[in-house]
Amino acid sequence: MPPILVPFVKYFDFQGRATRTEYWLFVGMQFGLNIVLAVLAQGHGPNLLGSLWSLATFLPSIAVGVRRYHDINRTGWWYVFPLAVLIIGFFVALSMNADSLRDLAALKDGGASYGSPAVLNALLRMGAGFALAFGLYGLSLLVPLIMHLQPGTPGANRFGPSPDGSGGAERIASVFEAPDAEPDFAQAPEPYKPVFDFGPTPAGRTSPPAAARGLPDVPVARPASQASRPMSSPASGPRPFGRRGL
Repeated sequence: MPPILVPFVKYFDFQGRATRTEYWLFVGMQFGLNIVLAVLAQGHGPNLLGSLWSLATFLPSIAVGVRRYHDINRTGWWYVFPLAVLIIGFFVALSMNADSLRDLAALKDGGASYGSPAVLNALLRMGAGFALAFGLYGLSLLVPLIMHLQPGTPGANRFGPSPDGSGGAERIASVFEAPDAEPDFAQAPEPYKPVFDFGPTPAGRTSPPAAARGLPDVPVARPASQASRPMSSPASGPRPFGRRGL
């Protein structure tokens, strides 16, 4: 999908990240169409198409701006920074011009005209205060401009993976990274614990006693070894057949 159309697809998406190409193409298209529609509306009454276009692109322009901040690993609240500066500057200008407003009201009640020096002085002081507020607002617009010109963080950040697919080399390299802890092969092996002990313990292994295994300690009769059995010699003749001869 062309990057210029991605903001329309992610109309209400304030999560994730947006590349510089996606953001600046959308901003350029929005600004260019506003100019074209304003020119076409000249002499034809209100610019209804331009107003509809601005309304239609209002939310996606905010969403793509927030995702652009995410791309440089910044919070989306930076989007309201210029507006906050404007509001604070406006109230500061009002507080600074409170005396000028009272002087202007008193001069008007006294019948002074707008062209009198006292009224002009009060108006100039008010204008200086509001000019300072709007000047600070203009400077605050440089902050998002500089941020939106910065490249995105390579690879994934706290807001998600890279929107341009970068960081693949890091993901591949992470597969071949060594584990955090190597197994300790020098550790002594555990003692032999047979499940069923029906015979003598193999050489080199230790078998726990019966009491430790939860079994009664009953002596087990072992069959006589082959060497201890009586063997008949050829001189003694054939062995008798029967129970007693076995």
